[in-house]
Formats: sequence, structure tokens, C-alpha cells
Amino acid sequence: MISIRENVYRYGKSFNTHDFIKVVAIFIMVIDHVGYYLLANDPWFRMIGRIGLPMWYFLIGYVNKLRINYFLIGYGIILSFTDTFLMQTVWFNVLLTFIVCQVLLHYFPVERISTLWRAIFFLLLLPINALLYSHVEYGVLGIFLVYSARMVAIKDPQAAFWLALAHLVFFVWQIIAFPYLIQPKLLYPFAFLTLGVYFLLLFYKQRVWSCPQFLLFPMLFISRYSLHIYFYHLIALQLIWVLYITQK
Repeated sequence: MISIRENVYRYGKSFNTHDFIKVVAIFIMVIDHVGYYLLANDPWFRMIGRIGLPMWYFLIGYVNKLRINYFLIGYGIILSFTDTFLMQTVWFNVLLTFIVCQVLLHYFPVERISTLWRAIFFLLLLPINALLYSHVEYGVLGIFLVYSARMVAIKDPQAAFWLALAHLVFFVWQIIAFPYLIQPKLLYPFAFLTLGVYFLLLFYKQRVWSCPQFLLFPMLFISRYSLHIYFYHLIALQLIWVLYITQK
């Protein structure tokens, strides 16, 4: 039985940019969910939360490993049921879209897709996203982000264009899904943050960073256990929402 400490250090005792993106994405995700479940859908928390997901999809595409574990499947199914119960509509959790994106990228690698077919698939996915968005968390927006991330990883000459297009579609769709984001006080910061994430990911390179020793273990813990943190914090917030918030 591998201990938590051994698991945290299974790739060595170094902190890299991959870990950094995961840690940032986790904190943004927690802000988003706290804003939704505990702060009555606070618009500022939700606005900040919008920028976290492109980071997750980016890492999936950049690394490009078909590594689907039972935790990912189990957590995705359980959260789909809890979300369906709470939202009172059929809902598929974003973790299940992670699986779909990994499978698609593995069997239909971007290197084999011509520019023409990239454009065709892009146009076809837009109406599909519109159809699925009300029942699938983030619809098929992850496919745009995963494939453009893979282009960044392989230094595809079209990477900057497709990553920008993926972020533009994501940005516009978030405004459609969250109409309050059209308010200038939210729209401008959201646009700035989205642009910042775009450039962060466009120039991403996996390299080791120095990390203070007292922060190394907690930072690596968050990175290694990000999937579990996502699941358990969300279940905890949903329980609090059901047992306390909705009873007020």
C-alpha cells in the first residue's frame, strides 16, 4: 500500500509548471463552487471561476495520455447523479467530458487533421455544443481547447490561431450561459483574465520551478490529488447547500 507521502513524491521532489497550472486551476475551481453553493451564485466568484476550466482541458491536450482511471469514471458518474438531483434535469459532469476528450485526441490525433477538416469540425461542433450545453457541463467546448492545446505541445504553426479561437468561443459561450457577465464591471475583468489565460497557455513550457521547501509538499499534494480534491470538495459543498442553505 503506497502512502500519501510516497504518492506525492512519486515523480520526484520537484515542482514544475504542470503542477503550477493544476494548483491554480484547483483554487479557481474552489472559488467558483463556493460562489455558487455558499454565496448565492455570487457573480464575481463565478466570473473568476470561468477561467479555470481552460487550464484543465489544456493540460489534457498538452500531455495527451489516454489514462482513464476508475476514480475519474466513478467520480464523474456520482457527480452526474448528484448534479441531476440538485438541478432537477439530466446533467453530465465535466469529468466525463475529460474522458471523451482523451479518447478523441488519442484516436483522432490533431497531426492527422488537415486545415480544411479542422475548420469543418469546428463549424460542426458549434451547433452540437448548443444542443448539448443544457445537459453536459461545458458542452463540447473542451474539444476545442484540448485540440488547440495539443497544437501548442507539438508546435503546430496554427496553434496560436486555434487556441485563440477556442478561447474566443469559450468566452462568448460563458457570456451566453451567464448573462450577468455582460455588465461592464464584470465583462472587462473577465475579458482581461481570459486573455491572460490565453497567453499563459500559448507560451506554456513544461519545466521545473523552484519552490520553497515548506510549500513543496502541500503544492505537490494538491497537484497529485487534484481529482480527489475536486470530487470531495464538491460533494461537501453540495451537502452543505442541501442541508443548510436551502433550508433557510
